Amino acid sequence: MRGFWKKHLYDASFEGQNIINELSDENSITSDEIRKLFKLHSSESFQTIKNDMIYLIAIDSINNRERAAALTGEWLIYAIHKTEKYLLTYATHREGKNRKEGDKKIYDRIYTSCFNEYPFLFNL
Repeated sequence: MRGFWKKHLYDASFEGQNIINELSDENSITSDEIRKLFKLHSSESFQTIKNDMIYLIAIDSINNRERAAALTGEWLIYAIHKTEKYLLTYATHREGKNRKEGDKKIYDRIYTSCFNEYPFLFNL
């Protein structure tokens, strides 16, 4: 992907997946906080802790992933030629089985859709 740049794109449509990712990780800060909450209030009903639980899941899980630079989103792939930026494609974090395969899929997509119109971008 030499010659191309990427910018991470995040919006609210990715929040559900980020919450799932955070809660699926047994070692995450949010999972640890939930365990502490249940331990602290083990003899009380769920009604007692539901507001704290909702806050941990909906707010803290996103904040913790952001602090860890682990938010899931998409990439904007672009190229810079002279003073112009050319937006070429969007890409997910998991385009392939591994990074090398993913990069190849993204490059092939860019080449197929952009080479005829912007051949100069492939000489960078």
